[in-house]
Amino acid sequence: MKKNKTVAIIPTKNEENAIGSVIKETKRYVDEIIVIDGNSKDKTVKIARKYGAKIFHGEGNGKGNDFSKFLKEYKIKSNNLYIMLDGDGSYSPNYIPLFVKSLKNYEVVSGKRANLISNNFLHYIGNKIISSAGFLLFGKYTDICTGMWGFRGEILKKLEISAKGFELEANIFTNIVKLNLKHKEIKIKCSKRIGKKKLKKIDGLRILCFLFKEKLKDIKTYAPKILW
Repeated sequence: MKKNKTVAIIPTKNEENAIGSVIKETKRYVDEIIVIDGNSKDKTVKIARKYGAKIFHGEGNGKGNDFSKFLKEYKIKSNNLYIMLDGDGSYSPNYIPLFVKSLKNYEVVSGKRANLISNNFLHYIGNKIISSAGFLLFGKYTDICTGMWGFRGEILKKLEISAKGFELEANIFTNIVKLNLKHKEIKIKCSKRIGKKKLKKIDGLRILCFLFKEKLKDIKTYAPKILW
């Protein structure tokens, strides 16, 4: 009988400064590592291969688009566990065993960043606004913008991703709510990313707009038809 695997998914785009150490540390806790690369122009792919990761080539037109392509084209196995973390060193792979343990009782787990206020105050305020909007719209308060997630394989296959860029995590959140998935948040600490910052202020607005659009879809779907 084949052993069920724990697989790490690491989205990247130009992360040559951090990806080597992230993969090296992650290998201690998983059976396989898949780098979803967004058409990096630096040595990210070369370094990832050097440290034993498999490469899934995205098109480089947004984190959400590349993740959606991965879900459609990669053979995700229902009995495997999948841990997603960013490739910039923001999230410690040391939390992976805790995520794996929690997936025995939950379908999805995510990291709740306990030190975000001291690590990056502006990101903390932005995340509070986004998470509060998520609560008002969907009735669930979650650290929506966290970059560390865990999924059972059969659940990962069910996700419907329409996000194009950094709205990906918000899209995962809306899936949790709409599919009524059994979800747990795990307190974690995050670090400052290694390398050039990619997230811009406008991305926060895009995430908020995405949440409102997803709620509008629900309203259109479930609202009673007045006109016949």
